[in-house]
Amino acid sequence: MIKMQLREIMLRREIEYQEPYSISAIAKAADVSLDTVSRWRRDVPQRIDRKVLGELCRVLDVTPGELLIYVPDEPEEEVAAEQ
Repeated sequence: MIKMQLREIMLRREIEYQEPYSISAIAKAADVSLDTVSRWRRDVPQRIDRKVLGELCRVLDVTPGELLIYVPDEPEEEVAAEQ
């Protein structure tokens, strides 16, 4: 599965720069909707739009590989054993 790292990037920036990184400021700078940035921050986007990805990378000064990471799914038998 693909996991969004926007929340983690925002938290790291807050620690580095000692100031809050607001969703609304990112949305405005990237010229995307507040709802879109909020969904990316919560890791529940409806889809991954290349324009949005590019704008977020530009605003945050990160690469797509920093914003999106691949996390292997658990094998089905491990999931069934846990239940």
